[in-house]
Amino acid sequence: MNLGGPARQTLASDPLLCARGHSVRVFCGQPEAGEGNLVDLLRVKGIDVQEIPGLRRRPSPWGDFWAGRALRRALREFQPDLVHTHASKAGWLGRRAAWALGLPTVHTFHGHVLEGYFSDPVSRLLV
Repeated sequence: MNLGGPARQTLASDPLLCARGHSVRVFCGQPEAGEGNLVDLLRVKGIDVQEIPGLRRRPSPWGDFWAGRALRRALREFQPDLVHTHASKAGWLGRRAAWALGLPTVHTFHGHVLEGYFSDPVSRLLV
């Protein structure tokens, strides 16, 4: 789990949920080369973390397919009452896996996808 906004929010909220008696598990991918990783800090804070093989930031149709299957299998085993997703691709994969299992979802958006991520022509095309 890289050091971005979703990780910061997870680090702030999940220990509080655990302290209130909720079972919390963070499903995450591996950071890209050169990115920091918060997995060890989450574990020190008492958060159960399960890394999903193949779940990475960069799009990879084949890798994303297998990561989605692994995520669905992990959710089936954990049986959460609610799935809270973050980020674009990981959030989409998480919601698809949850919906396939009939699990309710909540998604937190971080930033604005059309501001600062793509060139102006690509942003106009997406709109």
